[in-house]
Amino acid sequence: MKDMSVRTMEDQPALHELIKMQQHVNVLERSINRLSSKAEIYGAVHQELRMNHAMNLMLKHVENLKEHFEKDRSDLEIARKALIDNNLNDVLSHERDCSEFSFIFGFEYTPMYDMIRQICS
Repeated sequence: MKDMSVRTMEDQPALHELIKMQQHVNVLERSINRLSSKAEIYGAVHQELRMNHAMNLMLKHVENLKEHFEKDRSDLEIARKALIDNNLNDVLSHERDCSEFSFIFGFEYTPMYDMIRQICS
């Protein structure tokens, strides 16, 4: 029995060191879990930033496309109006010429101005 109590007394510092080591392992385990969680959050934040940047680029591209579309549309509208004006001027001068000929030759000429307006509208 004496032998057992001496041995227990000798094991006390070792047991104390073992308990301290177990506490340190527990602290390390909790720290690793927190670090892992924070690393996931950090990675998710970086991924979100990359996606945000990509989305901003796409939105800028869409805005540029809209601007180009509107510019092309207004240019085409201006060109359309210019063509209509030129064609109407040509038609009106042609009608004037034809009305002069109809007076000379005795037939009635029907104006095409109304027909052209209906087609272009």
